[in-house]
Amino acid sequence: MTITVHPFATGFGAELKGLDLSEPLDAAKFAAWKAAFDAQHVLVLRDQFFSDSQHEAFSRWFGPLEEFPDPKDWAAED
Repeated sequence: MTITVHPFATGFGAELKGLDLSEPLDAAKFAAWKAAFDAQHVLVLRDQFFSDSQHEAFSRWFGPLEEFPDPKDWAAED
């Protein structure tokens, strides 16, 4: 499926169609996402359904992930 960018009438942000974040990305798909993000600054991708591991896989395109403590665990430490 072709990735298309549909800018909002307000001139800020766009809807990105044709990118399924539950599927593995390749360099070309990420480049299309990045070009749209660089141009529009805010992207809406409707009806995305993906697991935690699929979300992590997409996030890794931005660099190494960092571990952060879960605030729910702080109360257990007190």
